[in-house]
Amino acid sequence: MDEESDRVIEKAEKERKSVLQKEAEIRRLKGECATLTGEKQELEHQVQRLSVYRDFMEQLLKITKVLQVLKKSITINQVIEHRKTLLELEEQHNLLLLQRNNQVSWLQTELEKTRSEGLIWERKWSHIQETAAKKTLKLGQIKMATLNLYEMMGGQVGGEEGVDVNETEKQLEQFTEDQTEIVKQHRSSLQKQQSERTQIKKPTLNKEL
Repeated sequence: MDEESDRVIEKAEKERKSVLQKEAEIRRLKGECATLTGEKQELEHQVQRLSVYRDFMEQLLKITKVLQVLKKSITINQVIEHRKTLLELEEQHNLLLLQRNNQVSWLQTELEKTRSEGLIWERKWSHIQETAAKKTLKLGQIKMATLNLYEMMGGQVGGEEGVDVNETEKQLEQFTEDQTEIVKQHRSSLQKQQSERTQIKKPTLNKEL
């Protein structure tokens, strides 16, 4: 009977200890649960607070992507504009180069034309100089011949009554006057001779008749 009572008491003690342990475990778990619940609530509050920043970051990310797209678009447009400007500058440069080449070609043509005309005028000038030299020589010869004829006809050179050695026109006038006078005298002499011959022949004819 005593052994059975001891076993019952021992069993009851074990059950009591087990209950106490379970109660302690329950209290610990409740404490941990409360702690976890508090941490959960705190985390939820943090998530709510951070959700604003998350939304802001998402919007910022979207804006950044849009800006990158716009930047690429602007860069492409700038490249297109720069290329267009470069092409326009190249066209202007080519046009100016063509105009410069045409101007140089025209100047070369004008230069060749001027050189050709210069050669023609040089030939003409040489011909003029040669002709002038010949005429000067011929004029000198004429002056010398005129002076010789003038002196042969008794003309005087220099002095008060004579003419200057270079006054060829006066010498020619005097020579012409002298020649005219000589011709007149010669004609008059011929006329007298013919008249005398006519008078001599008339008596001879009368005698024959």
